[in-house]
This record gives sequence, structure tokens and C-alpha cells, in this order.
Amino acid sequence: MAASASSTGAATWDCHHPTGGIVIACPECGTGNLPNTLFCGRCSADLRERRLAWRGHEPQRTVRCHLLDSGQQLVLPPDPVLIFGRADHTVDLRPDVDLNPYGALSAGVSRRHAQLLQRDNTLYLEDLQSLNGTYVNGVRLHPHQPMRLQPDAIVRFGQFQLRFEPAEKPA
Repeated sequence: MAASASSTGAATWDCHHPTGGIVIACPECGTGNLPNTLFCGRCSADLRERRLAWRGHEPQRTVRCHLLDSGQQLVLPPDPVLIFGRADHTVDLRPDVDLNPYGALSAGVSRRHAQLLQRDNTLYLEDLQSLNGTYVNGVRLHPHQPMRLQPDAIVRFGQFQLRFEPAEKPA
């Protein structure tokens, strides 16, 4: 899945339909919908509501993601919107950052758990109605309400702990 901005400035998600066409994934349930669809065919979510234009003209920074339990570090691409979760190939669900290889299933990470947003070199985190919650420094986030991440904030997806930090700015 990749984020893109529509002509209205809304953040949308491009995924590939099994027939080879592009569909827009619903931000509520993840169901693929045809482009220009106003409401999700599965959950009836308003697909016009995502008006936050996270894509700006300013180049974004790469982000380092420290996995606290394993000590591993991931360098994330300079994308203004990154979905974290677990891939599920049976339904062709591929988050931008698949945490399956790091024990995400046993830690309670949802398939579409949270998204990391970057604007003006500031990081925000948004829970995507995950089952086991998204926490920042022990405080549970309300679904679909981005929270600004302070430096060295400890983030939890279920019981999966990590920390984000902006890296170098692209040239």
C-alpha cells in the first residue's frame, strides 16, 4: 500500500486489486474500494472525510524506528504517511511497515495497527482502531486522532514497544 493525495488533498491509500486494478483502501476497515467511491462498500465509512493533507512540498526526513525488545533498528523511508501492522497475504493486506518478522502477532499488533505521520519534520502517531491499542508514554491514543510525538517517546502497539526518531533530512 502506498499513500497518495487526491485532487481534494485527502490522503488515500493505493492498493492493488487481484484483477490488477488500483483500489482505495478504507481507512476504517481496510476494504478496497474503486477510485472515486464516496462511501466504503463494507462499512459505509465516508471516504471523503480524510482531508488532512499530510503530503507537503517539503522533503521529509527518513525516520529511525528502534524496536525496544529486540534492540533492532529500522530505517523507514521518507514518506509522510506510513502504516504499521502485520501483513496478511490471504487477504492481500500489506502495511508499509510489516512487523511480523519481529514477533508482532504474539505482542498483539493488529494487521492495520497505527500510522506514523510526518509534517514539517514533526512526527505524529495515529491509532487505526487497533484491538490492543496504541500507547505513547503509557497513554492510550483515541482512534483516528493523531498525537504529536515528543523526542524519546516510548510507543506501544499492544505489547510491542518502539521509539521513533527523525534521521537525516534528504538532500
